Amino acid sequence: MNIQCFMAERTNIYRRELRRYASSTDQAELCPSPMRYHNAVQPFGDVEAPAEDADLDGNSTVQFCEPTNIYWPVACECGYEFKNSDYRQWNQHRLYRRPGGELFTLREAPAGAMWFADWMEGWRGPDGHSLVVQTPGGEWNVDGPSMGADRKRGPSWTRTGTPPLVTAKPSILMPSYHGFLTNGVLIEC
Repeated sequence: MNIQCFMAERTNIYRRELRRYASSTDQAELCPSPMRYHNAVQPFGDVEAPAEDADLDGNSTVQFCEPTNIYWPVACECGYEFKNSDYRQWNQHRLYRRPGGELFTLREAPAGAMWFADWMEGWRGPDGHSLVVQTPGGEWNVDGPSMGADRKRGPSWTRTGTPPLVTAKPSILMPSYHGFLTNGVLIEC
């Protein structure tokens, strides 16, 4: 399966959400979800950032809040009802745009999306940027170190071309994806 890559355009719009979560060492109170902690998120709308905040680096801003908002989620999907002492978190995730209109957070990025993650200090390509690509197997930092079968860091990939028409060598090997990035196309092995 081949996937044409595209540069995700960074916007000044943030998706806001209210999150409640709780963890426990008590086996009787553990959530049956794979993460083992209780979690719920309530979307709270999108907002355009003020001009002075528009150039902040990074993907999201997280602030811990006092329990004062009536919109907070009240229960985990498993049925656990949050206690007043459980955590409340206000999240804001920057939105990116696919050329042509579709908005998404980086967590929701479709396969083939590329973006500059310049907040990743130390991993820069030939253009001075840190390029990330969403593969079918997850996020891949093209300019980051590779990981060998022995789980030891190896050299970075060699990146040529101008995004989105990028070629990287050697192949991409992730736990759930193996492929190549050639002239802006993800090619599955």
